[in-house]
Amino acid sequence: TDELDRKRTSSGAEQAALLSELQRIRADLQFQEDSLLSLEENLRDREARVAELSRLLERQKSAGEALKAKLSDALFAFRDRGLEVEERDGKVYVRLASELLFASGSTAIDPDGRDALIGLAKAIEGETGFEIVVEGHTDDVAFSRPESPRNNWELSVLRSTAVVEVLTANSALQAGLLTAAGRSEYHPRDPEDRGRNRRIEVVLSPQLDGLYDLLEE
Repeated sequence: TDELDRKRTSSGAEQAALLSELQRIRADLQFQEDSLLSLEENLRDREARVAELSRLLERQKSAGEALKAKLSDALFAFRDRGLEVEERDGKVYVRLASELLFASGSTAIDPDGRDALIGLAKAIEGETGFEIVVEGHTDDVAFSRPESPRNNWELSVLRSTAVVEVLTANSALQAGLLTAAGRSEYHPRDPEDRGRNRRIEVVLSPQLDGLYDLLEE
C-alpha cells in the first residue's frame, strides 16, 4: 500500500511537471507568434518606406534631368564661350569659365559674363525644390598681396559673392536659397590644365527634407 501511494504521488508530480512544461511551451509559442506578427508588420512598413524613398529619388532625378535640358536650351548661346551644363546624381552643375566672367585676378564681372548670369537667373527663378550653391574655383598659382583679393581663397570667395549679387539683383530668385562658397585651388577639374580649373560652378541641389524624414523613420 505504501509503495502504491508513493507511485501515485510520484505520478501526480510528474503529471503536474509535464503540465507546467506544456504551459511554458505554449506561452513561448504564443510569444514567438506575436513577435513574428510584429516583425511582419515592421517589414511591411519598411517596404512601404523604401518604395516611397525610391519614388522620391526618381522624381528628383527626373526633375534634375528636366532642369539640365531647360538650362542647356536657355544658355545655348554661351555654350562655346566657356559654359557647360551637366546633370549628375540628381544635381545640376552650371560651369562658367573664369574667362567668360572675370579679367585675370579681378572680381568684377565682364558684360558678357553678366549676360550669361542673367540668362541663368531668369531660367531658374521659377524653379522650386532646389538649393543653389555658387562655388568659386581658382588655379594653383599662389599669390599674396596687401590689397583685396589677397590670395586664392579670398579671390574664390569674392568671385562667388559677385555672382550671387548678379543672380539675385536680376531675377526673382530667393536670396535664402543661395549660398556663396570659395574653394580656392583645392578642387581642380584637370591638374594639367589650369584654365579649366579657374571657374565658377553653380550647383543646383534638390532639397532633401522629405528624404531625411523617411530615413529618420
